[in-house]
Amino acid sequence: MAATKMTARLKLTAKRQATLPRKLCQELNVEPGDAIEVERRAIDGKAVWCLKPVAEPDLSWMGRFKAKARGKRHDMESIRRRIRRGIRSTIRQGIPPSTPRSTRRSSPRRAPRARRTAGA
Repeated sequence: MAATKMTARLKLTAKRQATLPRKLCQELNVEPGDAIEVERRAIDGKAVWCLKPVAEPDLSWMGRFKAKARGKRHDMESIRRRIRRGIRSTIRQGIPPSTPRSTRRSSPRRAPRARRTAGA
């Protein structure tokens, strides 16, 4: 890939703000309000600042279940009660409940072994 050189002069305002050239914004695919990460790197012994757009997380799913949660209690005991009720419902329907990995054990717990001492 051939490197092309693009030079632009930026001027800082009293609030340390700068306006990025339109071509740079188009190349970075950024719009007003987007975040840009600035990273200092050393290339051939010289300090170079690299600009990289920060990918914003997709939060479109937030609030999707608000209507289902309205009017329900959100303390831990109520949540656990609803989970147990859901598990019982799936068992009645003949669907085996899935066990979270954190609660699975490959073998039953055993008592810890007694340590051998050097003189024994």
